[in-house]
Amino acid sequence: MKRQKKLKSNLYTKGKFGKRIREILFTDTEYLYEVGRRKSNITENDLPEDYIKIHSRTLWYMYGYVKLSGVKYAYCTTIHENHYRKDDYIYISYDTVITEKKDKYGFRDIEGYDYCFCGNDIETIVSAIERLSPAVDLSQVKQVLAEKDEYLRQYHPECLPER
Repeated sequence: MKRQKKLKSNLYTKGKFGKRIREILFTDTEYLYEVGRRKSNITENDLPEDYIKIHSRTLWYMYGYVKLSGVKYAYCTTIHENHYRKDDYIYISYDTVITEKKDKYGFRDIEGYDYCFCGNDIETIVSAIERLSPAVDLSQVKQVLAEKDEYLRQYHPECLPER
């Protein structure tokens, strides 16, 4: 009987973050990196189905796998501009309530999250959280995304994806 490998992280990446900004290394290896830093002995095939494959600018466009079972809180922010999901962010937390505050200059500051992701994978993440962590209240996330969709429908209908 094959021994199951112990998963130590809620996020694995298909490459390593470098020391410089937006630098990625070792993307050709079969082994994943824990949070983009430490090489693990885990491969894509070792991950259970509660790890969802994502591709986000917050991972410097590397592929990653985030565990969405066990999520307790989710929060979403968006910017009303002519991009579909490019500058929308979903924040997830496994134990701490996510809060939004203003910093001393009046800019938005999100606290209490473990990971944030942006881009088209937001819908994938939301549907996976609904399936894998059904106790999570996603009303704020869905409301923010619906308001962004309505804004695009009204001002930039060419930016909405065809469904």
